[in-house]
Amino acid sequence: MSTQQANSFVTASVSRNAAVALIDAALAHAEKAGIEVSIAVTDAGGHLKAFQSTDNARFLTCDVAIDKAWTAASYGIPTHMWNSLLTGNSKIEQLSHRRAWLRLVLVTLSWRTEN
Repeated sequence: MSTQQANSFVTASVSRNAAVALIDAALAHAEKAGIEVSIAVTDAGGHLKAFQSTDNARFLTCDVAIDKAWTAASYGIPTHMWNSLLTGNSKIEQLSHRRAWLRLVLVTLSWRTEN
């Protein structure tokens, strides 16, 4: 009887400590900007590693933050890039305002501050 060895590969991941540090940095930035936020960090497989919301963040921001982190991990593309990728593709553009793809956030409101 022969045994077959399964193929495996190594991927980069994020430790719990690193995920918490990312959330702490994002919370500090949000406080400085004066905004309420929810922040999610996933590993490379899209598994939630850390999550935090500020006290007055809107309830929907929890799901959006987790969905955005999952989308970025699963597609390897930051969610703020989706609008430019979908613009001009009429078949896909029609879906951008619907929840047609489970857990895929296609259109997001993003903000940036300059240092």
